[in-house]
Amino acid sequence: MGKMKVIDDNNLTLDAEVLIDTIENKKGLILKSRGGTKNSNSARNNDYFIALDIILQRLKNKKINIIECYIDSTESRNFLPKFEERQLVIDNYAKIRIQEYDPAELRKLICKSLSEKKQDPNKKGGNFTKRLFITTNETDLDWIGVIQNKKEKFNDDFTEVVINNEFDSNDIIEENEKALREITLRRGQKDFREKLLKIYNNKCAVTMTSVIQVLQAAHIIPYKGVLTNHLTNGIILRSDIHDLFDLNLIGIDTNYKIVVSSLLKETEYESFNGLKIQLPSNIKLYPSIEALKTRPLPFRN
Repeated sequence: MGKMKVIDDNNLTLDAEVLIDTIENKKGLILKSRGGTKNSNSARNNDYFIALDIILQRLKNKKINIIECYIDSTESRNFLPKFEERQLVIDNYAKIRIQEYDPAELRKLICKSLSEKKQDPNKKGGNFTKRLFITTNETDLDWIGVIQNKKEKFNDDFTEVVINNEFDSNDIIEENEKALREITLRRGQKDFREKLLKIYNNKCAVTMTSVIQVLQAAHIIPYKGVLTNHLTNGIILRSDIHDLFDLNLIGIDTNYKIVVSSLLKETEYESFNGLKIQLPSNIKLYPSIEALKTRPLPFRN
């Protein structure tokens, strides 16, 4: 099937190219790799992370239980000629139980696994946005619906319809519980970000980027309820730095110096290694040393 772009839930077309294909009798979706210099004419598929989050969330919404992921780059096909050698293993499992994961957390694990799939394990660097093949045993899955968020509807186009399943009131209860969990998760997040932006002068603590739209509130100790929304448990980071921070490819030591993983030595991120982050003017609002101690620093050789 031809190339398509992922459509987000607001009906906006993302810069993320995908196609539906069958590999080794497995039908699935291929998310093409990100590449080129960001914000240049050579840049491609800049919305790789966003698209992967959306795809995983929609698979989860469709009640898919098991997915399998494979690296599908040209290079990997050369040094891993057998299809099964290119399969990603997440938490020691090749068959990934998608319902057990938050999509954003699963995306980070998938990207980390992609970065580790390389011809020479000792080679520096490692691309975590490689061409990715996602498949499932659900042979009748509507992959176009996953890409474009299409839903079955009545002809009046107002009411979504659930088909091919018997009605189960327990599903309604589960959906209500899920909605309450999501409300709890969102509560306080906007306020947390706005206060951190003010503390960090609307700049990324690592890159000094001042484009508000790409600045995010990163938790040092991962979010586990409103108590982790303490201002000293947060840092303002640019979106890509936030992803790398969560993937443990960029870290911050107890002297507030940036540690960049050896996997990124041949990338533009290496230039930040050893620099000190921008700190709030009020010492009482510095990132918590105790919180930073809970995060292992990226490996450097």
